[in-house]
Order: sequence, then C-alpha cells, then structure tokens
Amino acid sequence: MVMFKETMRGYVGGMPCTAYLKMKMNSQEQKGLSEWKSCISNCYPFLRGKVGGYVEFKATEKDKLHIIDGKVSLCEVDYRTPYTHYMHYHLLLAAGSRYILEGKKIMNPYLFALCAWREMTTLHVTFKKVAENNSREDMMHLKGELNISMIELLKSFISLRGNNRGRFICHLSYTLYRTYFLQIPQGSHKDFTPSDLYLKFYPSSTLHEIKTEDGFIISCRQWKCNQNFSKLEGPKQPYPILLLNGCSTESYWLPTEPNDLIRTLLEEGHEVWLLQPRLHPLNPSNNFTIKDIGRFDVPAATNRILELHGKHVKIHVVGHCVEGLAIHVALIGGHLSATHIASLSCTNS
Repeated sequence: MVMFKETMRGYVGGMPCTAYLKMKMNSQEQKGLSEWKSCISNCYPFLRGKVGGYVEFKATEKDKLHIIDGKVSLCEVDYRTPYTHYMHYHLLLAAGSRYILEGKKIMNPYLFALCAWREMTTLHVTFKKVAENNSREDMMHLKGELNISMIELLKSFISLRGNNRGRFICHLSYTLYRTYFLQIPQGSHKDFTPSDLYLKFYPSSTLHEIKTEDGFIISCRQWKCNQNFSKLEGPKQPYPILLLNGCSTESYWLPTEPNDLIRTLLEEGHEVWLLQPRLHPLNPSNNFTIKDIGRFDVPAATNRILELHGKHVKIHVVGHCVEGLAIHVALIGGHLSATHIASLSCTNS
C-alpha cells in the first residue's frame, strides 16, 4: 500500500474550489473498481486506490464537503482511444446534501509532449448534486478545472508513505513515458467484446422529408418519447424540442458516445426533432446562404411539427453556431412567428 496527499485548486462553474485529497493506492478495499466503465482497462494495481479527505466549495456549502466514498485510477485506457492516458477521480461528497465530483486528467501523445505538464496537472471536473427520492427538481451540474501547482506536486512526493512507494513511482513514470515518448497503445484488446457497446440500443427515429417554400427537399429526424410523459395533458406535457446543428459538425446526435443531448432530452420526457437543412451531407449540394436556411428550412421544420401536434403547441429551439444565426434570421425576418416558440437557446461551443 502507498499513501500520499494531493491538493488541487481551481474554479468550478466559475467559483473557487479546493480539493484536499488523501490517496491510498493498491488498497485492499477496491471491490468494484473494475466496474467503473464498461470499456475501460486499468493498467497496474498500484495506480488504483481509495480517496479520502474533503473539498471546500463555499458557493454550494459553507461547511467542508467530506469524501465518504472516493475512487481513483491513475492509469486508465479507453478502447476507443488507446493512445490516450487518463487519470480518473470519482468522489462522493457529503455535507447535508450529497454531491458527486468526477474528474479526468487527459494526456494525449501529441506535439512531442509540449502540453505534458498542463495535461498532467489539470483535472477536468463535473460537479453534480445527487437527487433525493427520485425528485425531478432542477439539479446542480457544474463544470470546471482543478490544478495542482509545482509546489503542491513536490509536497505530494514528499508525503509518499509505504513500503512500495518506489514501485509506485516506477509504474507511474513508465505509463507517462509510454504515453508521451513511446506512443504505443496501452491496455489489451483481448478481453474486448464489441457486443458490450451495443447492449444499450440507440432510440429509434423517424425521418421526415420536407419540401420548403422554394421547392428544396430537406429532412428532419424525429425521436418520440416512450415514457409516460406523453400521457400528460395541457401545460404538464413537455413541449417538443427542435435541434439545429452547426454547419460542420454533428453536435447532438452522437450514437457512438455514451450519452448525448438527444438521449438526455428523451429521458426528460421531450419529443426531439433534429433539422437536417440544405447544407447537410444527406441532401444534394446547391448554392445557398444562411439566410435561405432561416427563411425556408427552419419555418418548414416548425410547420411540420405544428401539423402533427396542432397550432396550439409551442416549440423549444436549440441552435448551435451558424444555426443559431439562422433561427434569428427566421424570427427577426418575420418568416417564423415567435408565438410558436416556447424558448430559444443558442450555443457556440
């Protein structure tokens, strides 16, 4: 067993946060660590362990957030990105309410290790409040970064305790050397079963072909919510959501990822529509402008939703990048009535 301390500081949700961690590596109480992720391979037992200590996050709790269950793995490999080295932290915190702080250090073998120091000392975290009794109230979900300084890193090495601290340092150093300099895949694919990736099927959808006012054929993909929310009537029934992608990436429909916005919205009880406008690869190329998408494509998609649900229904709209501009063209230009819009959110990242 090897023990050491680690102190990281940074901002989560734009608010200061400090984590005071006590690591106990190669602990005998590691039952269930291998069940963290379905397709993650852990390298060495000495690089896995339990975490204690506390987190100070005054913006959420004045008192210390004590770690009642913490796990850490300093060498993880995702089968989808075998060249990338991850350090994964999972902390269950308690101080009246309960919270989960989950973070990853992501080390990529690019640019001849020029970014190695920043990657090894930066923990990308998400901070969530644990819902109680299946409550559907709005839960906290914050993102940020915690960093360990050079001085704190030296303190961590000085605080190393245990008969196997030499082996621990060797294993950790070798994994970093293998990532940044040897640049060879880590982990073994012998135990990898592709069927594991397909145990949870992606929700089925319906593809609608829509003719716009200028005669162009676009498409819109519809996902129906199979939960009991569809049985609700009146204002209790969630409004459908229309998603507008950017011009170069698929931002919302990500079937190869563990989760995406479409699946999240379906779980919340919303019917989801994804517009595939005239710039989409599935549609034949032609000369167009962003104004054409706002003038013809967006109104055509909303009209199809209103045809199926009735004129009384309002639509939530989420536009990414250029499509956020297109929905503004539609509304400001008078091509789409604002009375049909329940809410509008535009993102650029």
